[in-house]
Formats: sequence, C-alpha cells, structure tokens
Amino acid sequence: TMYSAVSSRSKEIATLREAGRRLARVAEQVPTLVLEGRTEREVAADVDALLRSAGFERPAFETIVASGPNGALPHARPGPRPLRAGEGVVLDFGGVYDGYCVDLTRTVQLGAISPSQGRLYAAVREAQQAAIAVVRPGIAASAVDAAAREVLERHGLGEAFGHGTGHGL
Repeated sequence: TMYSAVSSRSKEIATLREAGRRLARVAEQVPTLVLEGRTEREVAADVDALLRSAGFERPAFETIVASGPNGALPHARPGPRPLRAGEGVVLDFGGVYDGYCVDLTRTVQLGAISPSQGRLYAAVREAQQAAIAVVRPGIAASAVDAAAREVLERHGLGEAFGHGTGHGL
C-alpha cells in the first residue's frame, strides 16, 4: 500500500540520519587518534573500536588510514607505516547501522601545512564547492563529476583525479 511505502521510506530516512549523527560523533574523535609515531594499523583499529562504541554493528568496509604517499591511493590498506610530522593522513571509514552503511572521508594534517599542500587543499575545496553547486533533483551524476573535474583540470590536477565523484550516486 501507499501508506506502508511512505512509512518505510520515513523509517529509512530516520535510520540514515541517526547513522550519520553517530558517524559525525566518531569523526569528531578521529583527530585525537592521529599522532606522530602511531602506525596506520593502530589508528585503523582505534577507529573501528570507536565505530562499535558508537553503536555500529561493524565497519562498513576495511577502514582506510593512509599517510604520506599512501594518501594518494584511494583504496590504500592500513599498514605498519608510522605517521610522520608534516604529512596529511587520509581516513576513510564507516559503519553498518540497522543494516545501512554510512561512511565519510577526512584528512588530518600532522603539523604545519606546506605551501604545496595548501594549494592542493584549496583546489580540492574549490572543486567540491563547484560540484555541490550543480547538485539538484534530476541532474546527472556525470554533470556533478564534470563540475569538479573542470576545476581540477584548471589547476593542473586533472590527471590526479582518477575516480568518479560521489561513487556515481
């Protein structure tokens, strides 16, 4: 019936919102885990523990903690590499809550940002804002991707953008 479809959709939205709130609380704690000398694996294990303590059934996928040169690899696996001052550390993590997966990506900078890191950050931020600006009902995912890609190409970073924006959603 129409009622049960609407009711089910409302429950799904409420579940996803709650999962998002819980994941946001985990994300607030993540920077405290990213300390010089700790290994990618140690940080990943701590993120997974935070997910469970926040009420997630399990991680949605293997938690990614990628430091230094590993940060450029979209699906890097956490390893024994110690975190070092001056590096960015990319963390991609999520959990399963009531059967639904939510995830997010954050980059934590250890120490001061170099001028080249600052330029990269500004270019990626501009690309993200351009992509968000074109999002609306009925817009193709490819148009959102094109908006981000055009900005990065203008900054000479098109070759480095080897994946699609937003997983095609």
